[in-house]
Amino acid sequence: MKSDDELIKAFKDGSDSAFSELLTRYKTRVYSYVLKMTGNRTASDDLFQEIFLKFAANVNKYRPEQKFSSWIFAVARNLVIDYLRKSKRTAMGSIDEGQEDRPLLETIKSPEKTPEEIALLAEDKTTIEKAFEKLSEEQREVFLMKHYSKLSFREISEIMGLPIGTVLARMSRATARLRKYLPL
Repeated sequence: MKSDDELIKAFKDGSDSAFSELLTRYKTRVYSYVLKMTGNRTASDDLFQEIFLKFAANVNKYRPEQKFSSWIFAVARNLVIDYLRKSKRTAMGSIDEGQEDRPLLETIKSPEKTPEEIALLAEDKTTIEKAFEKLSEEQREVFLMKHYSKLSFREISEIMGLPIGTVLARMSRATARLRKYLPL
């Protein structure tokens, strides 16, 4: 498997398949982040497209010493912030939406659930979403980047332009707050 840098070089040299491979490699992580931050599937579709169009248009500005995942998430974050400012909203999507392969709330593996199980799962999901809403926007953003996008704290620090200590503190506060509101 080619590295991100090799794919970027190939794309610069005219390979459309290299662009497709980068898109495929990052689409789930980037789209999930955008969707959870905007809470709007239509806007997320548009923003996701814009993120990769910006990459294609500015590929020559990419510096190989920079990690591509940090660079693409910085583009995504900036576009999300612009969208939220323009729409004057901070709505969040369901924390499980778009994450069928690894939901925050694990469900029982039985193919058929009893009515009691369904009611308990719905209640638990509502409880988790209510707890998630109690986080500040900064805490939610760090939590989403770490938990769903699987970025390192160093990458999150670079993307957000913050000292790593600030990122760690936000994650710590987010975790503590979630523990406070969730019956664990």
